[in-house]
Amino acid sequence: MATKISTILDQLKDVTLPALFPNKTEIPNAYSLIDNNDRLLKDAWGIRVNTGGTADYNTFNTTAVRQEISIVLSREVVRLEHDNDPLHDATKLILEDALILRKDFLHISEIDIEGSIEKIDWNQNTGIEFVSGDNFNFIFTEVIFSFEISEDL
Repeated sequence: MATKISTILDQLKDVTLPALFPNKTEIPNAYSLIDNNDRLLKDAWGIRVNTGGTADYNTFNTTAVRQEISIVLSREVVRLEHDNDPLHDATKLILEDALILRKDFLHISEIDIEGSIEKIDWNQNTGIEFVSGDNFNFIFTEVIFSFEISEDL
């Protein structure tokens, strides 16, 4: 039997994010963006599982887990040497995507499966950064959420 965290990750990957961003591609390796094909980073999302720990409450025969999950958003920046407008435009688009994501995730009913999630908190967005390596044509940010999940013992 799958745990609630597995069910939630599957829901995010297979249903929630594709429905929220139908024109984006999934980043195969969200943990190391430089290891992905450039075509996959043009307008994409990916999931990173971050730190986790015990939540502040436990009840009889359950344990509460607080798990951080990041949604990575990337965009391509096509620009000429002295033209910063494309970078500015891509930055605005990625921030709009982050806001859409945050608004959707803070409604637990949009991603909850059979009461799996007790609470979702938006922690932060990371700053806009370039993907490292030889090619600086892609920017990304991480939108970091904390999921509180109760699991039966």
